[in-house]
Amino acid sequence: MAHKPGLLLVANWDSDVGYAWWLIEGFWASIAKQYATRYQVYLAFPSISKLPKVIAEAPITCIEQDFHRDGDSSVLEQLRFIRQHRIQAIYFTDQAFVSLRYPLYRLAGVCRIINHDHTPGERCSARGLKRVIKSLRVATPGMAVDIAIATTDYIRQRTINTDCMPPAKCFVASNGIAQHAPDPSQTRQQLGLPEQGDILVTAARANHYKGIDVALEVLAKLKQLRPKHSVYYLLLGDGPHLEEFRQQAEALGIGDRVIFKGRVSGVEHYLQHCSFAIHPSKGEVGYCLAILEYMQAGLAVLVPNNPSVCGATSHQQDGHVYEGVDDAAAALASYLDDPQRRHAHGMAAKHNQASKFDLTLTHQSLLSALQTTLPV
Repeated sequence: MAHKPGLLLVANWDSDVGYAWWLIEGFWASIAKQYATRYQVYLAFPSISKLPKVIAEAPITCIEQDFHRDGDSSVLEQLRFIRQHRIQAIYFTDQAFVSLRYPLYRLAGVCRIINHDHTPGERCSARGLKRVIKSLRVATPGMAVDIAIATTDYIRQRTINTDCMPPAKCFVASNGIAQHAPDPSQTRQQLGLPEQGDILVTAARANHYKGIDVALEVLAKLKQLRPKHSVYYLLLGDGPHLEEFRQQAEALGIGDRVIFKGRVSGVEHYLQHCSFAIHPSKGEVGYCLAILEYMQAGLAVLVPNNPSVCGATSHQQDGHVYEGVDDAAAALASYLDDPQRRHAHGMAAKHNQASKFDLTLTHQSLLSALQTTLPV
């Protein structure tokens, strides 16, 4: 049995799942370094295949234990683990703010439960009887998390309005990315990009939720508006609907203007050759990491007028918040007509990313929020 009490970090997926989990892995490592003196820090994975380097090098003990399932036998296993390892605090990612499991965890010895919410999309505010019931559940001793951490101001407000969490228990640790520069020796030719012309880029999964079909419609409309301009659309990402998007591009008459690169490493090398970016997603967490990468690359960004996507973009200052396909195409045409304005928006985006959405600031905000309920 460990001499120190335990702090449990909970993963929802296999240890080598990839994608945006690198951000959360960094959170786990930062928390472990902050609290390792006081706690024995555990990280529970449903399964372990290969540990990420950042986790392997952190003061973390990794174990296979599924804290995502809520069946009777699973909860009993979780309670045994909590008692055996003297777990006093649990840090969840994208779990429930209120659960019948939480009072049982507390009876087993847990004093503090935290949930960090990265889930995307808009949700309806709780009203009437539903709000009364949710508020009563949150107020029931032991049923709710002690604090809720949101990745954006939008998610924090959603937590208050939809989940009825008290504002005083809701904090923001904004998504951020580390500062890095592309390799200028990576030419367009080496990357398989057209050597001439402007490039409109999206880095996202190739599925309908990310709105790639909308981006293709925007490019087709732009081709009509500015037929003499050579503008290409670059999609960095794979996904289940990639072939559908290829067929759509052909049907729209822009098959020769669309570059489907699939999933790539070193996105920043591609972005340095792009002129602007579009992120037409139907929902994120207010903004997503890809938008921050566009901004860091000095690109003016087009995003839909959707509060779960456009949270990092200032309309007509560092990008354009559009209202449909025609508006987005007109904005791109305006950028083509006025390269100086496009450059100014891109430089403003770059500055805003560095000053507001840097990964160091993200970790500082996270640890500051944790210390309100879990002193070092």
